[in-house]
Amino acid sequence: MNNPFQHVRSGEPLQIPAVAYNAMLDAAQAHRNRRINHAPHGSGFGSLFVHVVNKSGTFLRKFDVVGLDGAAETRNLNEFKNRIVFRGVVPQKRHKGKFAILQEDASPNMVVRACVYGVTQAKVRVESSDDEPTFCDIAEGVTDHLVSGSGAEVLWSDMTSSYRWSLIRIGGGGRSSLFPVKLNKTGGEQGDDKSVASWTYKVTDALTDEVLGENVNPTASPHQWRRPGIGALREASFGYAHRDKDDKLVLGWINETLQLEKCDG
Repeated sequence: MNNPFQHVRSGEPLQIPAVAYNAMLDAAQAHRNRRINHAPHGSGFGSLFVHVVNKSGTFLRKFDVVGLDGAAETRNLNEFKNRIVFRGVVPQKRHKGKFAILQEDASPNMVVRACVYGVTQAKVRVESSDDEPTFCDIAEGVTDHLVSGSGAEVLWSDMTSSYRWSLIRIGGGGRSSLFPVKLNKTGGEQGDDKSVASWTYKVTDALTDEVLGENVNPTASPHQWRRPGIGALREASFGYAHRDKDDKLVLGWINETLQLEKCDG
């Protein structure tokens, strides 16, 4: 009896028996199902997931927040090497920027998947209903939401209340990173040999053209630019900025330059 699964030699005509063809389709479908069943559900594309053991002492729901409090296994070296499991605790001040979003419900001491990098759903509390959150981080002592400020980037929020379901990107750099800005003069003077320059600017994000501030004095708090005490300054057109812990714009450097003239003789 011929074997329907016999390999074909190079140069031989390819004739696939029905039983072999159907078996290949079944194998392909089974492989596809395994990939679908093991894919992270309800979570961001390209995200990084680890296992977290719920050490909060309470039942936690999917998309709750835990502070990452080190590895759950520190005594068994082989277990530590072969599986990443964090201790997930109620967030405290030390967990700013070090948190995970659960991807499953978790009873106390239960191990579940959690997102530590990339895009995921989360709830974000916003201080003012008029504000559109751009970044968020942990709220001390709270597991059911994050709070707007610095930290993970908020890609979208539903804008319906001060507690907003959002899509956030963990590990996106946060407002602690410098970003380029464009400057357009709105007022002030260039200064001279007896007075300090006083230029003010409209500040826009150089990458998105989002307006970040109007009539901004780059030497006033919380900005960090320092001008010479005297001398005429050409106005700036470009600079670098960041956001502080309260999400306020801070200009760190701008390209104002002294107007220098060639000496006679």
